Amino acid sequence: MYYPNTPSLTWRRFMATHNLPPVKLHDLRHTAGMLLRESGADLKTIQERLRHTKIGMTADIYTHESEIISREAADRLEGLQPKQQKFAP
Repeated sequence: MYYPNTPSLTWRRFMATHNLPPVKLHDLRHTAGMLLRESGADLKTIQERLRHTKIGMTADIYTHESEIISREAADRLEGLQPKQQKFAP
């Protein structure tokens, strides 16, 4: 049970009380950023959700290399049909 109005209940104590593994609160923020990115959210949306002032911070810190993102990019490239693409001069 979550007790939002109990100031003495720290994050560590909350995790221990509910038999959850020790995870830093800030790690949850990082995980949220990565989950948003892997689900297809654009960087601007993630920036706004994480309340960063600069999108570069979001891109550099919260969206590092991901196997899911790499695989999706490779799949998109494989699906391209070069004869139908317009190439820049």
